[in-house]
Amino acid sequence: MTADDGPKRRSRRSREEVTEALVDAAAELLAERSSGHVTVRDVAARAGVNPALVHRYFGTKRELMRAAVARSQRRITATVGHMQDPVRGAETVLHATLQERALVASFARAMLDGTLDDLPPGNPAMAGLTQLFTGHLERCGSAGRRDPRVVAACVSSAALGYALFGELVRRGTGLDDEPHDRLEAEIVATLQDLVGTALSCQPDGPSAGPPAGTRNDPHDDPPPLPGRPGGRAAAHDGKIPAARRRDRDPEGGR
Repeated sequence: MTADDGPKRRSRRSREEVTEALVDAAAELLAERSSGHVTVRDVAARAGVNPALVHRYFGTKRELMRAAVARSQRRITATVGHMQDPVRGAETVLHATLQERALVASFARAMLDGTLDDLPPGNPAMAGLTQLFTGHLERCGSAGRRDPRVVAACVSSAALGYALFGELVRRGTGLDDEPHDRLEAEIVATLQDLVGTALSCQPDGPSAGPPAGTRNDPHDDPPPLPGRPGGRAAAHDGKIPAARRRDRDPEGGR
């Protein structure tokens, strides 16, 4: 009989590994149900650790939840911090938020439950995005067409909203048959249009080039989604399809 034939002892995990497992478990459970229905034992069981370790490392369930939110913010903030181009950064923000979808859902549920009302004000990721947009306008010496804080709020709202209600949005807008990656590319392109226009440097003179960071190459655009004849241009020609005109005017314009 060799040593390998005997019972194997489970390797002991480090404190960092245990805390990471607990934060992951808390985020998963809080995304599934309200915080009032998530106990310390539930979190410990999902993480595969002794419940006493939750109290040892975090003190309370509330502190564990705060740690999960803080970790998610650090990840997204670090991603935003590496962004250089404010327009192309819209893709970075959306994808970084979608990667944290479970924790975004748990955070939203906790906010509705009122269990995280004492979080410190502000959001490092959104603050970093605002600073990026503000810095862009300062470098080109322009106030821009829109307040950079509002632009950051719009991009953040779109990313968080799609992370939470993506499937509802897809079904509600008739896009549920579209592949996820293709639809996300179209959403990114639309956000880039918004940011590029809102943060336009408004150069003087007719010979000036396009605003810095805007998508000047038509090959940057994703292919038009099915059901949109003519692609992007057709969506902005100001015309209302006949079916929609009838919906707006049941009497046929009389």
